[in-house]
Amino acid sequence: MKTTQPPFVLIAHRSLGGLARPAGHASSLLRTFALASFLSTSFAGLAEAQLVPGDILLNTFGPASRIHNYHPDGSHVWTSTGGVGGVDYTGCAVTRQGHVISAWRSPPSGVNVFDSNGVQIHSFTTPQIIYAPADISVFFDGTLAICDELGSVNLYTEAGLLITVLQPPAFVHPFGSHIDRYDQLFVCDQGSPPTISPCIHKLNRSGQLLATIPLAFTPGDLVVALDDTLWVSDQNNFKAVHLDATGVFLSEFPVASFGQFTAIGLAADGTLYATGKTAPIISHYSSTGTLLGNFAIPGAFSAEPMFLTIVKCWGDATPYCTAKVNSIGCTPTIGATGWTSATASSGFTVRASNVRNQKVGLLLYGVSGRNNVAFQGGTLCVQPPVRRSSSANSGGTPLPVSDCSGVYAIDMNAFAQGLLGGNPLLSLKTPGTVVDSQWWGRDPGFPAPNNSTLSNGLEYLICP
Repeated sequence: MKTTQPPFVLIAHRSLGGLARPAGHASSLLRTFALASFLSTSFAGLAEAQLVPGDILLNTFGPASRIHNYHPDGSHVWTSTGGVGGVDYTGCAVTRQGHVISAWRSPPSGVNVFDSNGVQIHSFTTPQIIYAPADISVFFDGTLAICDELGSVNLYTEAGLLITVLQPPAFVHPFGSHIDRYDQLFVCDQGSPPTISPCIHKLNRSGQLLATIPLAFTPGDLVVALDDTLWVSDQNNFKAVHLDATGVFLSEFPVASFGQFTAIGLAADGTLYATGKTAPIISHYSSTGTLLGNFAIPGAFSAEPMFLTIVKCWGDATPYCTAKVNSIGCTPTIGATGWTSATASSGFTVRASNVRNQKVGLLLYGVSGRNNVAFQGGTLCVQPPVRRSSSANSGGTPLPVSDCSGVYAIDMNAFAQGLLGGNPLLSLKTPGTVVDSQWWGRDPGFPAPNNSTLSNGLEYLICP
């Protein structure tokens, strides 16, 4: 359930010392995140920015079912006002609009949607969930994925429309879930010991089962790190278990043992937050298991902590501008997967699809704003000064065939860290920088000087 984004709220700056965007700017970056959340060591002055990157959301189960919002220093920001339609909250996640989502179990089961202050916006029932909802996660497009402990994952719109039910044959007892930077769904399956062992299932966006990782313990929840390793809660043995992407054991450490260890979250700095059923506290650990602190859960002795999530910065990638139709009639389309990071060495890939095969290209980028001027028979979407990435080959169908099967791609986190050559701007490693970008490539079907391909533009924010 850890795929979340800040809503919002305060205007994002182009750089730490740059000018704020004008209030009328159409980009969704206006609501993406507040620089104050990571520029200050305290949270003074954030009264209007209730959810910021690094915040912790916790759902509690039972008679005192609520959603709680904490800042990373442990200060308690708000408690949800409750919700019409049910109790026994399970799971919590945040949509791109900054809405907090939680399921409830009381029959009939359903979902509550809260604003960023914990005030309920609306709710809907989920009669398609046969047994009981468990964790809830959000795909990049806003689709809600709700685990049904009887053996399925149900996909809904935020408005409550059932999209589909994912029910691979391998599913037995889905519980915790997480969506990674590739928009892939990971599900903790508690199995049915001793006949069916616990495991982790990995599915793509359409529900195809990509992998199953067997486990020697019962998992509560999991989170996938930017390096694709997994942190899994060992529910009954009270351990945080670190696995590589294929499930190979890397390390583990014990956590405070209250009830069952069902809740684990990964902060941007690699530290972990943990709690579980009947726990009166949330504990904060280093990745090696050093206890960094605890903070209290309000009303903990009349509620059961179930799942938690860390509010992430996705660095909203917003397309804009107009692509140039290439010489064989195809329109290149820019897009991105993953999350930007000022420190990560991978994890954010900018692509252009529908380009000519086997052609060299590069990403034009800048930090001075958008542009929309005539350029090489098309449109330049990046305001000068314009910088260039290292080169990429579009691949696709081998020559001599000429078609639009090519795809340009570059991991801009890796490029920013100097791992792909070139001369990246230092501001690509500065949180809060707004980057505008556009793919350029060779197109020999046009006469010089217009023998190029140009995608549309993509604007994104550098997250901490």
